Amino acid sequence: MSNKINFELIKTNLKLILIPVVVVLLLGGILLYFYINGQPKTVATYEQVWTAVENKGITPTDTTEMFKAAWKERNDNKGETLKKALTFINPDFGIDFNFFIFEDDKSAHAARISYWNYLRYDSGRFGTKGTNQEYRSSVSNYTVCWVKHDNFYTVCTRVGNTVIYAETDADSNKLVKDIIEEIGYQ
Repeated sequence: MSNKINFELIKTNLKLILIPVVVVLLLGGILLYFYINGQPKTVATYEQVWTAVENKGITPTDTTEMFKAAWKERNDNKGETLKKALTFINPDFGIDFNFFIFEDDKSAHAARISYWNYLRYDSGRFGTKGTNQEYRSSVSNYTVCWVKHDNFYTVCTRVGNTVIYAETDADSNKLVKDIIEEIGYQ
């Protein structure tokens, strides 16, 4: 019997052991990521959002009929599926905040895409991709999009059958972020 160590045999066996261990760890990490980030968010009620806005010292307005009429006038079918809307505008901080509840997720998704496309391509408010700071995430029952250009911040978030469109001066966006966080849409 020899006490010589066969390094080639150890190398071969180590590869056969390490490769499956690494693959299992990577798959476990991916599953953990989706478990943590892929959980559906709870859809906020109209009353929850109203209260969250009031908790910031702001009085929101029910704008359901206003949006239904405006969208109908433009032959936009969003008005047909809109159930509730609330808005607050604070010109001192450059804030325009809108919360919508639609009949179903599909209608909310279409409304979010319509608004996002308007912001990106038709509004003329944003610079080139190189001058913008953007974030997009879509998992489970929610989509979060925001963009910051110069001193302007816009968020367009959908959770289930609800959508938030909010615009603010970038310096004042903490108020909007706080409301979004309070209703669990962060």
